[in-house]
Amino acid sequence: MPTSPESTSIRGFQDAFARRLRDPAASPLPASVPERRMAVYEELVFNNLKGFIDTAFPITREIVSEAEWQRTLRRFAAGHRCRSPLFRDIAEEFLGWFVPMADTLFPDRPWLAEFMHYEWIELAAEVAEDPPGRDVIDPDGDLMKGCPALHPSVHVGCYRHPLHRVSPRRLPQEREQGSYCYLVMRASDDRIRFHNVNPAVGWLIERIDQRDGN
Repeated sequence: MPTSPESTSIRGFQDAFARRLRDPAASPLPASVPERRMAVYEELVFNNLKGFIDTAFPITREIVSEAEWQRTLRRFAAGHRCRSPLFRDIAEEFLGWFVPMADTLFPDRPWLAEFMHYEWIELAAEVAEDPPGRDVIDPDGDLMKGCPALHPSVHVGCYRHPLHRVSPRRLPQEREQGSYCYLVMRASDDRIRFHNVNPAVGWLIERIDQRDGN
């Protein structure tokens, strides 16, 4: 069925409106939309996006200046197309976009992408699904005969810096580089626990997770 001129016009307006919301500085004002009214929508969309990302990276937010952070979020909003429609996935989408560009965006902080991943796995553990019931797994099973099942909230991160020591007043140093692995999970009281583990344990847990996922 051919597209009507009216639907084409509506689609064109929607595209122009969305482009303006994503990148106000580089996109013209949509036809017949007052600038003040458009500014309200622009602020609402950006502040909502910023709120979800700020919540996931609270210490990064303190380390990076306001101008740098705003500039980075603007680039993300203008250039990235999220694959997930869920608000809770915005932080993961942002991290996936940020990591390949980290050295370009923050060349003076070569550890920042690692630290942001370290912060993100806390959120990932917090929003993970509850473990399956006894009809799916046997908590009293024989580990030598069966495949261990990890709690869905378990995440392992291995990095070059001791990220558990990082704060706005204590940033990673080159002399501290090594191999640091962390096991993160949601405990039975719903609190998030971080545990330092050695690289061998980290590798083993990742292997179990891969088998469990298959």
